[in-house]
Amino acid sequence: MLSKLRESFKGLLEGVAKLAYQAGLKPNWLTLGSLALMIAAAALYICLIPVLAGAVLLLAGFFDSIDGALARISGHVTKFGSFLDSTCDRLGDAFAICGVVVAGLCRLEWGLAALVGSLIVSYVRARSESLGLSLAGVGVGERAERILVLGSASMLVPLWPPAIELGVALIAILCAITIAQRVSYVYKRL
Repeated sequence: MLSKLRESFKGLLEGVAKLAYQAGLKPNWLTLGSLALMIAAAALYICLIPVLAGAVLLLAGFFDSIDGALARISGHVTKFGSFLDSTCDRLGDAFAICGVVVAGLCRLEWGLAALVGSLIVSYVRARSESLGLSLAGVGVGERAERILVLGSASMLVPLWPPAIELGVALIAILCAITIAQRVSYVYKRL
């Protein structure tokens, strides 16, 4: 869903990627930086600092949105870079959700459902791509949406403490819907 909106911000993302390129940054560095930020967010959740964790999550999501643009601009688009990005994205998602669960900021059931859902949404995309079908933009709960929901919910905690649990539950529900949408999409095209 947000991947379609990303087209509207393509110029901005490419502008930031150009600045990163001029600064000498490499796409894989941004990928690893995004993962490091996701791990830092998990640690902040465990330390019960959810507002800062949410801000760090959103920053990680921003880094993740420009690493591909940087790869294209710098001419460093590689299969390994794509593999590293996907792997780091899955690890980052797992760290963030586990940080929330370990901190006791949501019920275990919602945390597990969100974690499994996040992994399966990504698996379905990877598997469909191995069959020659692209699922970019298919589904209401892609990675960008999940980061936005959890980051935003975390920043609402001072105003409404149950916001994180609601955010994690929403992620679980969005993942279930996205899996159904993607399976349906693949079924219709195969």
